[in-house]
Amino acid sequence: MLDVQRESFAGYRDLFKTQVWTNETVDEFLAELPSVSVFVARDATGQIVGAVRGRNVEGVWGVRKLCVSPRVQSKGVGRSLMRAIEEAVPPGCHKISVCTMLVLGQNVRFFLSMGYEPESLMPDHYNRLHLICFRKMVPPLQPAPV
Repeated sequence: MLDVQRESFAGYRDLFKTQVWTNETVDEFLAELPSVSVFVARDATGQIVGAVRGRNVEGVWGVRKLCVSPRVQSKGVGRSLMRAIEEAVPPGCHKISVCTMLVLGQNVRFFLSMGYEPESLMPDHYNRLHLICFRKMVPPLQPAPV
């Protein structure tokens, strides 16, 4: 999974520093594992071709590190991963939040196409690049009929 993450984010290295995504170690991932839900996508051979993580932070389901191998991008893998993580929203969460670099227009268009709404802009957030955050509200649970 970390190899796919490195491969996925390496393509951005000419736009900004990607070390936070490309240099994550197995130990760092394992340390985070108790507090996140991880979803992976596999190809027909069983090889991991994408991943995404979710974390409940005070009622907000934070989506992080969505990555898809460049060899299968634009084939629905990212969309499938986002649907899976949306379906896994823990009880008590009222919102899904995901952020990307504003300079990554394809990511911005992707989240808009998934029904996310722009929520905030963080100027000069990461290496002096603007970060844009999106939200999707989680419908309240309806009580079961009695």
